[in-house]
Amino acid sequence: MAAEPYDMRFFKGMSKLLIPINLPLFLAVGRQQPALMATAAALAVFLGKMTINGSGPASNVSSFDTALEQSAIASLVTTSTLNRVVRISMGSCHLLGAVLYNVRTSRVSLDRDAIKEASSSMTAATVWQGTVGWVLTLALCVVAGLWLSSGYYGQ
Repeated sequence: MAAEPYDMRFFKGMSKLLIPINLPLFLAVGRQQPALMATAAALAVFLGKMTINGSGPASNVSSFDTALEQSAIASLVTTSTLNRVVRISMGSCHLLGAVLYNVRTSRVSLDRDAIKEASSSMTAATVWQGTVGWVLTLALCVVAGLWLSSGYYGQ
């Protein structure tokens, strides 16, 4: 099978998919966890390539399996096993990112509390940091839930 040529449209399409999908992960753990970022980006590109190109050669129409199609329709699983594994892996990356982000921010806040000697005054900066932390955690968990559920249900 010959390599498929990719032009700028493919890479523009990939960036439109890759950036919004991984934005919460980029913001939360981008600098601290480069391996996690690379894994999530590679999985997103791989999923995009599978989505654009399909899972196999489309020219071999004789290999169409009617029983397999009826089984997929009956079970409502419309994606391949590899596609489901990639989706579950992407959800796991986002879930791990949420855990790592919260561990890091809780350590920072504990260190900050030790330095301040448990000052009881709340400043606008601490409220803002708490709000941003909650929003990033929520975004990471929502994206993880979307990927995990779409991978589990195969839709």
